[in-house]
Amino acid sequence: MVRLSYFLLFLLLVGCAPKERNVDSLTTSEIYLIEKYSRMQRTFDHYLVQTLESNNQLRKEIVEQAKGDTLLLRRVKQLDDQTRFVIKFLSFAKAYLYNNLGKEYDKQRAYLKQPYEVEKAEKYLIGDNKNGEGYNLEKKINAFFDFLNKEFKDFEPAGYVPLTKIEEGDPLSKDRIDLQKRDFVEQKFKGMPVIGAMAVIGQMQLEILVYETQILNRIAQELPTN
Repeated sequence: MVRLSYFLLFLLLVGCAPKERNVDSLTTSEIYLIEKYSRMQRTFDHYLVQTLESNNQLRKEIVEQAKGDTLLLRRVKQLDDQTRFVIKFLSFAKAYLYNNLGKEYDKQRAYLKQPYEVEKAEKYLIGDNKNGEGYNLEKKINAFFDFLNKEFKDFEPAGYVPLTKIEEGDPLSKDRIDLQKRDFVEQKFKGMPVIGAMAVIGQMQLEILVYETQILNRIAQELPTN
């Protein structure tokens, strides 16, 4: 599956943000950057809601057409449960960033009052000894892909590649030893301000839903009525 990696490339390029910065102290260029982060985050959230609604409708149609097929209905239910669980878990992390680190929302400017908060975001997601919440997110995402590879291997014989897999040959890190030594969580959240971290997590949620969409479409295509 083609990932939305170009968004993350942009985030990594601009990830070295200053710490402890309130929006009122930002320069013009920094404000422009925050607005870009904000647009990305809102875009991911918008498509997240749309995809959730679309998948729900498709699932209802499958359940209606597959009445009596106990095995198929069980698989659809398991997929729904596992997907919703990991999406909700990721949402908790976004909510914490929003409510506790981004602070009060500025409606006139349409972004957080402390969107450039880096140090606290790193501490929350990476931690002092790699014990931050980002590693719990990684575990939940990996568990979701373990589920896909166990229950839906027939749809993807080569296996579903987890979002947490670090791709080799990244042009951004080929000449940077320090970047090559970073694990998945560090790659995504090192130097990342609050609003950027929210956008990254939103992208993860959307990509997970895309996997669910692909599987539901495959199931729908193989129903006898189709």
